[in-house]
Amino acid sequence: MVGDPFNFFGIGDWLRAQNLKGANVNQAVRAAGVEWSSDLLELTESDLQELCTAAKLPLLIKRRLINAVAGLHRSARSS
Repeated sequence: MVGDPFNFFGIGDWLRAQNLKGANVNQAVRAAGVEWSSDLLELTESDLQELCTAAKLPLLIKRRLINAVAGLHRSARSS
């Protein structure tokens, strides 16, 4: 999307900023086709749960990712 402020963040940078810097998290979201933080806005919580389960991410990391994406949704709505 042209002019989308969330496209400024590549997914690796965004994950690091959210303290989700493990290689397995990065690999899991990239395998789902996510390249930019804005791509996460298209995924539902159910999608994220499925992604985390398939990647065998620990429960705490799963919850952190879901919460971080929820925060991204709030930021997108307020801008």
